[in-house]
Amino acid sequence: MDKELMERSEELLKRIDRFNKFSSRYQVFPYQEEGKVFEELLRLSDSIPDYDLPQNRDELLQSELKRKLSSETIALEHMLGGIPIEFDTTISMMGIPNSDLTELRNWLESNRKTTSDTIERFFQSRDVLNFDTLNLDNPSVSQKAQSIALSYLQKHHSVYGAMLPDITEVGRFLKDLNAEVTMNERSYFDSLTKTLLIGVPAICYLQEDGNLGLKDVEFLRIYGHEGIGHGLNHIITESSGLPYFLTRDSRASRPTGESIGQFFESLIYEDINANPRIQKALGIEDTFDTTYKESKDTQQLLEYKAKLFHYCITVLADKSLGDPNDPDVIRKKIELIGEVAIDPYMPQGFVEQHRHSFDLEGNLNPQLVNELQYAAQPVNRVLEEFAKQGINYESVGRNLIDATLLTGLWTPIGYVDNARLAAQGK
Repeated sequence: MDKELMERSEELLKRIDRFNKFSSRYQVFPYQEEGKVFEELLRLSDSIPDYDLPQNRDELLQSELKRKLSSETIALEHMLGGIPIEFDTTISMMGIPNSDLTELRNWLESNRKTTSDTIERFFQSRDVLNFDTLNLDNPSVSQKAQSIALSYLQKHHSVYGAMLPDITEVGRFLKDLNAEVTMNERSYFDSLTKTLLIGVPAICYLQEDGNLGLKDVEFLRIYGHEGIGHGLNHIITESSGLPYFLTRDSRASRPTGESIGQFFESLIYEDINANPRIQKALGIEDTFDTTYKESKDTQQLLEYKAKLFHYCITVLADKSLGDPNDPDVIRKKIELIGEVAIDPYMPQGFVEQHRHSFDLEGNLNPQLVNELQYAAQPVNRVLEEFAKQGINYESVGRNLIDATLLTGLWTPIGYVDNARLAAQGK
């Protein structure tokens, strides 16, 4: 790829990063300077050839850079022009293929009964204990919960740091990841400090006898998603030597990042289940079978809830149904959601909750539409590309696939193109 093109794109993207930092601190944008960058971005993007199906790495990088620049150009254009952001515009900026959204209803229709049966079986097969919210304003409870969570996290992180390299070569990068707890509910990976932070309120709970307990299924899910998924993705990418635009987090790459996190949050249970040595090292060999079975049920429920939420957004945003304030349109949206929902009250509750989430032109609030970044499924398509070449997720095949999955911050389309070329040995 042309060196001058990479250098010019890096300069412009870093100027945009500076705009964002300035806005974060002072709550204003330098609109005149942004206007200049917009014009330069537009010219640079237009100068790059468009390859629908890249045949080599140079074409791959050019087409991906064009997508990244196009996303930034669209965002600046709407900001500078005060233009209402339509649903398709938001989806375009995130680079989500339309097929990922149209498939939502099909999946829900196919999995509605399975999920309903899972709920009933899940309820009948377990003694349900209260998961009471921790009263973290009590210093003694807060300190004890933090101590329990940190001890549990450090033990798991130490074991994974030692044993994951035996399962997959990318596991050697886990030693570069720090692991801490936070008193925030939200768990996340801090790419600046290379630290996985797991929320104590998300994994600790108050038992009926007054003692503190730990949600091991949720803990593993978070560790897989934020630590192995997001954490290793950023750490490996940082050391990859890829061009700047493939190491820079952006709106266009986040859907791919979330798909990676979702993949590894479910894979972690499979790795532990298939490796008794890990179970023994963690001291969970006598309890993990129960944890594993619970994880399969909770994964089904979580996936159903997520896809239903995303489908609801697409229904709300569908302007072809008519005026969002028209009672008949509102009833139609409730009816569409009700056809795939399990909870009979949920459709009306969701639609009513967002009755006023539209602008004057009937566009759904872009912040709500942004939640569809979690609906993208590029990892599934990556696995399909490798399978086409006879490369499956086992032994040597897994090493190649994991390295491809976790290297680079790609748009959903570029991510799959890169995998296709990697699978073909190009």
